[in-house]
Amino acid sequence: MNIVLTSEQMKNADNKTSEHFKVPSLVLMERAALSTFDEIINILPHENTKKVLIVCGVGNNGGDGLALSRMLYQANIPVETILVGDRNKCSQSCMAQLDILSAYGIDIYEEPLNPVEGYSVVVDALFGTGLSREIGGKYASMIDIMNSIDAYKVAIDIASGIDSDTGAVLGTAFRADLTVTFAFAKYGHLLYPGKSMTGRLVVAQIGIETHSLENGSDYGVYHTLDDLSYIPERKADTNKGSYGKVLSITGSKNMAGASYFSSYAACVSGAGLVYCMTHEDNRTIIQSLFPDAVLLTYEDYSKAQELLADYIKKATVAVIGCGLGTGNDAKEILYRFLQTADIPVVIDADALNLIALDDKLKDLLSSYKGEAVLTPHIGEASRLLDTGIKDIKASPIEFAQKLSGLFSCTVVLKDAVSVTIEKSGRVHINTSGNNAMSKGGSGDALAGLIAGLIAQGNDPEVAAWLGVYIHGLAGEAASTVTGRYSMTAEDLICGIKTIMKGHDKNEQL
Repeated sequence: MNIVLTSEQMKNADNKTSEHFKVPSLVLMERAALSTFDEIINILPHENTKKVLIVCGVGNNGGDGLALSRMLYQANIPVETILVGDRNKCSQSCMAQLDILSAYGIDIYEEPLNPVEGYSVVVDALFGTGLSREIGGKYASMIDIMNSIDAYKVAIDIASGIDSDTGAVLGTAFRADLTVTFAFAKYGHLLYPGKSMTGRLVVAQIGIETHSLENGSDYGVYHTLDDLSYIPERKADTNKGSYGKVLSITGSKNMAGASYFSSYAACVSGAGLVYCMTHEDNRTIIQSLFPDAVLLTYEDYSKAQELLADYIKKATVAVIGCGLGTGNDAKEILYRFLQTADIPVVIDADALNLIALDDKLKDLLSSYKGEAVLTPHIGEASRLLDTGIKDIKASPIEFAQKLSGLFSCTVVLKDAVSVTIEKSGRVHINTSGNNAMSKGGSGDALAGLIAGLIAQGNDPEVAAWLGVYIHGLAGEAASTVTGRYSMTAEDLICGIKTIMKGHDKNEQL
């Protein structure tokens, strides 16, 4: 897991490194500039190098840019340095860097000498992570000039104009091809629209590490391939009962696809057995596509009630809602489940829509005896919270936390960047996946995948973020075969197989 911080948390870590651990801020600035220098050296053309343009503000981010300018100058790389703002308002470290450049005789300009051409790289060192107001005036004009230059764009710490806590664009923003940030990623790097302005993200270590984080700090995390180690191990002396039983309560009349995708994903994620409880009209399709399932069908609520009474006792975990419908039978099934079950449950799709419309269901969910994982997309979250979609997209972490607190459960808020909030409050930002996954059935597959991981012994909180991460990796793997236009939910499930196979230690021997 990698740590992700708010701007305030980063500021506190920076201050603690300097004040408590006695690492001078100028030393940190030099290391930040050197990290950026190393990245720029790797991207500069080896022959016929044009100038590097560095645009600096008067804060510490500008100081990083000024230090970088000196390093490029010392390496005999043509560099042009711009300072935007009142020199008399420079931070102490920024002023120190200005004095150093003055001693070297490096010129400082107020605007680019040739904004049309002449630059290989444009570096943004205007604002950094502390910005919280909209950009206007000369700063906005300068960012527009920087964006218009046909050159490789590099942001120091974060693209100017991006709110480092939410990823929002504050009026206008620099469009980076590469962002070099320091110590830890910030939320604005990972959440849209900031993510689209960040380009490739490099997190450089400059001497600020976990010792500088406040004890008990509620910092977030994002994941790497190392976190696939959380997938439960499959041991030699086992049987299907060793890997849990998933009760998939999915698929109303003529909604066999959602039932199939969620049930099958639970199976391919490693669950030992899947009970597929669905409408009788889906029998032939499910039996044809997924004969591995134990098929439980009903035509009305009376039969569904009998099945629930029997199979809730047999199941390790349930997934409910995918294609379930929002009619009376679906509502009664959900009532019955929440009243009588105490096993972990993944609640998705139509079950969420039913809960949004019914106060009794909300109360039942709030008092549910087992652990629940909710997996709403933005629209479903909007209905559950009675909040506008635009507001939720602007602050997904905030509203996912509200939903988690409202029902005392783990929440996966699905979007281009999905956010998982553990019941304990820990924030997980997902960085895997791509736009090939923007197809019907993808969410059904995720719900089943999370249930399958719970069945094998993962805590529901772990299964939620792990399932989201695997789901995204599966989308990436599948799209390399199908392309991004043609990938289907079934291809995505094949991608899950690919990721699980890659993790299998026996396959690696």
